[in-house]
Parts: sequence; C-alpha cells; structure tokens
Amino acid sequence: LYMTERRIRYASAPALRDSAVYFKSGSLYSCVKEEGFKCGKYKGNKRNYMNSLAIIETTNDGYQLDYIAGLISNVLRVNSAVEHQTFGMRIHRMIEKAHPPVKVQPMLSQPPPVEKAM
Repeated sequence: LYMTERRIRYASAPALRDSAVYFKSGSLYSCVKEEGFKCGKYKGNKRNYMNSLAIIETTNDGYQLDYIAGLISNVLRVNSAVEHQTFGMRIHRMIEKAHPPVKVQPMLSQPPPVEKAM
C-alpha cells in the first residue's frame, strides 16, 4: 500500500477528497484480433482486469469512519479508471449511509501542569 498526493482510480473519487486513502491498484490486460478494434494500454478486449484495495480513514468535525474496500473488474475495450472512481464514490456513500460516522473522544486528555519544586 502507498500514499500519493496525486490520486488515481478508486482513490480519485471526489467523495474521498477529505479522507486518508491508502491503496494499491493493479491491472492485467490482453487483446485478440478484432476488426475495428485497436488494442491499447488498459484497454484489453480479451481480458481487462483492474483491481483496487483501499483503506479509507475519514475524520470530519470529530466524527470518524474507517473501512477497507476491495474491487476487481473486467470492463473490456476501455480504460476502466473512471468506473473504479465511480465505484469508490458509491461504496463510500453506501457505507456512510449504513454506518453513520460516530463521535470520537480524544484518547488522552491533557495532563495537569507539573508544579516545580523549589
């Protein structure tokens, strides 16, 4: 898993803009001869697998929502990055609805000031 400033695929969903997203994506594509089709990167017509594994951490105004999502697709003949972005948004909204964020209390309170001995 890695973090990047530039977000791609699943992690580029606008719904995840304010979330920490740790993700790994990969793809495997291959082509066969097909009239009128030009094989290209991430645009296989035989197989066009794209997968994403993401850990999402969202904290807003003291509310926290964390989850893990995995996704694999086989969208033929097109680069499915936009589909993965759309899935990222829909999954996030579905989880928000099913599990509304909970208020998180700080784990540690501030310790009292230490008095200096004279």
